[in-house]
Amino acid sequence: MTSKGTDIAKIAQQAFNIVDSDKNGYVSYEELGECMKAVARKLGTPEPSDDQILQAVGALDTNKDGNISLEEFSVLVEGLLSAIIDLKEIKSPG
Repeated sequence: MTSKGTDIAKIAQQAFNIVDSDKNGYVSYEELGECMKAVARKLGTPEPSDDQILQAVGALDTNKDGNISLEEFSVLVEGLLSAIIDLKEIKSPG
């Protein structure tokens, strides 16, 4: 794994450990919902609806067991980091 890949894996693990508040090794609907609501409050945007939280869980929970594993959560973190990097490159080209 490259250094960049290792860094992303570490960030994903750290974020997962924060969101997995009951420390059972999975992120539940409730835990992801609380995280999404906290981010919305921090950004000053409307909190997500129950339907939006369900959609997020459905998109991340690829094995459909009702929980989000570290592997599934890592897809979210990687996507967020990629979007941030793309945004940074758009704002400061060259």
